Order: sequence, then C-alpha cells, then structure tokens
Amino acid sequence: MSRRLHRGGGTSLPGLLALRLDPKILSKLTNKLSDSVVITGTNGKTTTANMLAAIFRTHGSEFIHNTAGANLVSGLLTAMIGGIGYGSQSQKIGLFEVDEATIPKVTPQLQPKIVAVTNIFRDQLDRYGELDHTAELIKSALTSLDDNARVVLNSDDPRVAVLADGLNLRPIFFGIEDERRAAFHLDQARDSNECLLCGTALEYKFQYFAHLGIYTCPKCGFTRPEPQFKAVDIELALGGTHFKVITPVGSLKLKTKL
Repeated sequence: MSRRLHRGGGTSLPGLLALRLDPKILSKLTNKLSDSVVITGTNGKTTTANMLAAIFRTHGSEFIHNTAGANLVSGLLTAMIGGIGYGSQSQKIGLFEVDEATIPKVTPQLQPKIVAVTNIFRDQLDRYGELDHTAELIKSALTSLDDNARVVLNSDDPRVAVLADGLNLRPIFFGIEDERRAAFHLDQARDSNECLLCGTALEYKFQYFAHLGIYTCPKCGFTRPEPQFKAVDIELALGGTHFKVITPVGSLKLKTKL
C-alpha cells in the first residue's frame, strides 16, 4: 500500500502496524529464532550484513535479513514477520543491521548472540547529537547483552575500541595491518582525536582513513587493541580487492568486488 501511495518502500509499514497491535511482538518473534546477529555503526552496516548473508547462503543456513536496509524497530519487525510469520515456529538465524540510536531499544529483547560494531563517525547529528552520545547508545546496548554473547569491535577506531573498557564480555577485535595502505600524513579531518579515557590527544603511528589507524595515548597508555582477525596483503584493483585474513586458527585469501 505504501508503495502505491509513493510513501516509502513498504519496508516498515507491517512492523509499525504489528507494534501498534502488540507492543511485545519483538520479544515474541525473537523467541522463534535460533540465534541472531546484529551489525551496528555509522558506516558499513549494509555491506557487512550482505557479506554475512552470502556466507550463510553458501553454507545452506536459513536466515532472516532486513535486506532493504530498514534498520529501525519497525523495519526489523517487518523482516521478522515476513520471514517467520506471527504464529509459526522457526529455527532461522536473525541477521539484522541496526541503527545506532535503535540498538539500545532492541538489544534487550533480541538478545543477539553476536553484535558487531563497524565504526563511529560524525553523521546525522540532528538525530544522535555528538559522537559521545552515539558511543553511549551503543555501549548501553552492549552492557545489556547476555553473558554468552560475543562482541566484535573495530580496533582501528578508538571510539569503537574503547567500548570494551569496563565491559564484562570479552570482545573480539578486527582490524587492518598493512602499512602500505596507510597515509602517514593524512590531512583529513578526524572525528576523534582525543583519548576517550583521559582526554589527551592521541598519537598515531599512521592512519588508514580519518581517525582510523594505529594509535596510542601518551598519557594513560590507552592503545589500539591487538586484533585477532587481521586484514593483510591488501591489493586494490578495478575488479575488486584481494587480501588475506589472519585468524586465530589460520589464514585465508579472499577477494571482494568492493
């Protein structure tokens, strides 16, 4: 109906109606999932979710995914209603990209098995306020997770890495380790230049992009965490990107079309 009225793509309307009829519907539908994975952050949510969806399909896993990028509560509900049905049972995995301001609202009900945070940049300040507020929203969601959940954080982003401070869950870090892809004297404006623990200006060995890079605080010692999953030997080409991923159990070579 919303498509015919030219008032959106129809990706949120079923969820809006369902939420109006049953305020507890998110918790009820969550109980029908086997597990769920949530991706949040300023940039890269859709790309990351789409790559995970491709992996799930390759391995024959059944899953529900808010593919249209509707990442507010209503969009998640629409995807779940379409993938599960209100009265049926399901053993599907929930794969959801979630807006930074929405994640504190849905995490206590979804109780995802994995939450990945891509990065935190200055974006949509009219909705979220300053960067500190965005980080606080995500941190509040992480602190509501079950003890068995896993948190995946970008070690190259100091605002994301610091989310591990005081967190009861042991995080998994990912990052880039390829000095050839670094800009040693990058003049781009940084969204985050101060240590989030003591306020001292961070010192960078080098930057990959904006405030993402290899950093340390000369005062309190806060430093980029060692990533367990590292992208190395990165080769950029017109046909895509070639790189190797080093993991705790071995390495593999990958190619993307990005």
